[in-house]
Order: sequence, then C-alpha cells, then structure tokens
Amino acid sequence: MCRFILVISFVFFCLCLQAKEKFIVGFSQCSAGDWRENMEAEMERELMFHDDIELIKRQAGDSTPLQVRQIKELLDVGVDLMIIAPNEIDALLPVIEKVYDSGIPVILIDRKINSPKYTAYIGGDNFDIGNTAGIYIANKLHNEGQVVELLGILSSSPALERMNGFNNAIDKFPKLDNV
Repeated sequence: MCRFILVISFVFFCLCLQAKEKFIVGFSQCSAGDWRENMEAEMERELMFHDDIELIKRQAGDSTPLQVRQIKELLDVGVDLMIIAPNEIDALLPVIEKVYDSGIPVILIDRKINSPKYTAYIGGDNFDIGNTAGIYIANKLHNEGQVVELLGILSSSPALERMNGFNNAIDKFPKLDNV
C-alpha cells in the first residue's frame, strides 16, 4: 500500500508540472472493500495538496458491463490520466486499449489485462503469491496428500495468476494431488 501511495504522490507531483489549469484524473474501481476504500481515502488526502488536480471516481460493484460504461463516460469527460482496477482480464481489454490508444496514460491497479497497452501497473506478484502458497502447503503436508484449491473468478488476473503459481509449485511434488 505504501508503494501505491508513493507512486500516486509522484504521479500527482508530475501532473502539477503540466501547464494546464486543471488536470483531470479518472479512477475506475472494479469493486469496493476495506483496502480499496483506504486507497481512495489516501488519494483524497493527497489531493488536498493539489488544487489543480480533479479526481473523478467510479465504482462498478463487480459489474464488468457497468465498469465498461463508466470508463467510456470518463473518456468522454476528457480525463488526462486514467487509473483502472479492471474487473476482468479480457472483457475490459477493448475499452482500456481505446483509452490508451487515444493518448491518455493508463495506470492499472491490482489487476492486469491481456495487453501491453497500459502505461504502468501497480500491484503484487500474484504468480509468486500462489507459488509461495503451494510450496508452503507442500511443506506442511510433507510433500504428499490431497489439496483442494479454492479459486476466485478466473476472468480476473489475480485469481488466474495465483492459480498458475500454485499449480507451478504443486506440480513439483508428484505425491501431492490438487483435487
């Protein structure tokens, strides 16, 4: 979280160097939750020091169609920067690529898309998280037994990357079965 705050603070500082009267940042959240609300609160606190930056937030409530519409609305407003936590990997790809192709920088938060068309990604290494969990479980089970893996929605990059990392680790232990 601290890394996110530092990056956002740096982005806001760089935006202040622009010759524009008001710099508009669009922020599209895929869902709500404690840490996401904290992140928004931190952004609001940082904005208190920057009268020349306007933040327009949208929260899609885990609805991909709603998030697509909200991103299009933010694009129509004429944002100068778009920060997006994409709900799904592929479903948001066309609209995010449209934003990027229009020359607007795109920062992805927490989740990725299946495209290189974004300016920066801020988030964890979910493959490594899954891999670490797999190694931990293998050690706890003395490298043999059965494991049941509970997954999130596989159209989101964190769930998919964690699953791949977990399976990467578990596959190294032939007596450990992921049922």
